[in-house]
Amino acid sequence: MSETKENIVLAMPARINGKLVPVTDEPVSVSAEVAEQLRAAGAVKEQEQKQRTLNDLKVDELKTIATAKGIEGADGMKKADLVEALEKLEADQ
Repeated sequence: MSETKENIVLAMPARINGKLVPVTDEPVSVSAEVAEQLRAAGAVKEQEQKQRTLNDLKVDELKTIATAKGIEGADGMKKADLVEALEKLEADQ
């Protein structure tokens, strides 16, 4: 049984699993339990409380992101292809 993970953006530095994590605009992957504790402590940016995934975005938004990240042919891609290309790019980084 795998542990449920959530991506959150910190509003203040926090100690997660014994490691001090600074404030950045990049999401941090934590267990659902830790995410709940950080929310209760006010350490999560409010606008990040509702997690959006690539599948939640519109095709135009995905095309804009893909083009900005240098994915060639993004303007002609379908939504599923855009999501796949962006997820692959993220995994490779």
